[in-house]
Amino acid sequence: MKKLHALRAFLAQAMPEYTTDPQRLKVFADQGTLVAKGTASLSFAYRYTGTLVLLDFTGDVDKVSVPVLAWLSKHQPDIALNKEQRERAVRFEAEFIDAKTIDLVIKVDLVENVAVHEDVVDGQRRLRTEHLGEVTPAASGSGTTWVVAGPY
Repeated sequence: MKKLHALRAFLAQAMPEYTTDPQRLKVFADQGTLVAKGTASLSFAYRYTGTLVLLDFTGDVDKVSVPVLAWLSKHQPDIALNKEQRERAVRFEAEFIDAKTIDLVIKVDLVENVAVHEDVVDGQRRLRTEHLGEVTPAASGSGTTWVVAGPY
């Protein structure tokens, strides 16, 4: 779950209070599936719900939402580019502790594509995995170009 680990690190960097007290930022991968690509290789995808739990959060929820959306725009761009995913891929819940404090839960549908390569070393077959970056459209004066974000 390299993407989820990277999202946690990005969020902690954007919100220093969670760096100084890391126990207040919990991270889980829920409802995970392994999806085979259906090709001759063993390449596959991890599909799961990344869950971020921010305990004893005070302040404006925008302070969390903007970094999460910024990270997703680079590392899971299909969420922003696909109308259906845009409307359901990022969810949240809040438990109000008192007038200023909440426990905030953010859930994000994530996909990590993994290529499996076969190498032969000293006559022995070995499998090697490579987590692939995301292919995203980038503006260009001559049309659309593609930029790969990653690795994680």
